[in-house]
Amino acid sequence: MLNIITLSFIMVFFCIGNTSLVFAQTPVEEQIYGVEMTEKGPVFQVYSGGCTDKDDFDVEVLHTNPVLLRLLRLTPDYCKAYYPYGIKINFNFDELGLAPFSYFTVVNPRMVVQVVTEEDCD
Repeated sequence: MLNIITLSFIMVFFCIGNTSLVFAQTPVEEQIYGVEMTEKGPVFQVYSGGCTDKDDFDVEVLHTNPVLLRLLRLTPDYCKAYYPYGIKINFNFDELGLAPFSYFTVVNPRMVVQVVTEEDCD
């Protein structure tokens, strides 16, 4: 009887521990398709399989001269939709703690994308 209770306790503890490992992920530096500047702030163009939104990202701001921005993905996108150009994620200067039209450099690596058209398949 004691062995069954002990075994049950270990199995429950193991299952809870495994589940928490799935959801506790380390932020990853995102490869970006590009970045553009708007009057409200930077807009990052990023990969999406259909399940990506702004809450999946954080921006690390290093107050150097110039300011360095690094886009971090907090939640991976495992969906399989086809977005050849990804999606755009907007951040405003207030969210980043920067003055409007501040100078900054984005340090994320750029992703190279080749889009195949119907003419390429003939």
